[in-house]
Amino acid sequence: MLRSFVSPIRSIGINGVKPLTQYRFLTSSTTLFEGEKKKAKATKAPAAKGLTAAIKSAKKKHATIASAIKKTEAEHKKLAKARKEEEKVRAQQKGLEKKATTDPHSLNSMAFFVKVSGRGITDASEAFKNLSEEERQKYEEAREAYNIKAKSFFTPRPKFAPSPFCKYIKENYVFHETPTKSLKLLSEKWNTLAADEKAKYVVSPEEQKAGRKALQDWKQLRLKEYPKYLEFKENYKFEP
Repeated sequence: MLRSFVSPIRSIGINGVKPLTQYRFLTSSTTLFEGEKKKAKATKAPAAKGLTAAIKSAKKKHATIASAIKKTEAEHKKLAKARKEEEKVRAQQKGLEKKATTDPHSLNSMAFFVKVSGRGITDASEAFKNLSEEERQKYEEAREAYNIKAKSFFTPRPKFAPSPFCKYIKENYVFHETPTKSLKLLSEKWNTLAADEKAKYVVSPEEQKAGRKALQDWKQLRLKEYPKYLEFKENYKFEP
C-alpha cells in the first residue's frame, strides 16, 4: 500500500542534454558571472577611489578657504578696533588741546563765591546778598587774586606776522582825534597804493613758516602747563 504513495525519482535536467554536460554548463556559467562581477567591481573601484579623493581634496580646500576668511575677518575686526581707538584718542587729544589753548575765564563775584563756599547756586546767592561790605571786599580781593593766578600758569599766544594791511597800519599809524578816524584815513590811503607798494607789506614765506612753528611749539607748551592749572583750580581754598 505504501508503494502507491511513492513517486519514482527522476533526474532533474534539460531534456535531451546529458547530466554531465548540464553540470559543465552550470559551472562555467557561474564562473563567467563571477568574472563579470569582479570585472565590474574592479572598474568601479578606481572610479570610487577617485571620487573619494576628489571629495577629500575639495573638503580640504574648503577648510583652507574658510580658515583664510576667518583669519581675514579677525584682522579686519582688529584693524577696525584699532582705528576706533585711534579716533577716540585723537578726539580726546583735540579736546584737551582746545582746553589747554583757551585762556581761563575770569570768575565774577558770584561765580567765585559759589566755588569757594561749596553751596548750590540758590543758597550761595542768598548768602552772598547777606554779606557785609567788609566780607564782600575780602571775597572780591580773593577773586581778583585767583583770576590773576589762574592765568599765570599759561604762556600767552605768540604774535604772528600780520596781514599786509595790518602791517601797513602798524608802520604808518598816526592818531587823528579818534582811533576810528585814524583807521579810516589809513584805509583810504591803503586803497590808493599801487600793487608794488602794497607788495612791500606782504608777509614773506619765511615769516609764515616761522609763525606756524611758533604756534605748534606754543600748543605743546600749553599742554604741559594745563595740568598745573587744573591742580591749582581743584585744590584752591579760601578762608575769609
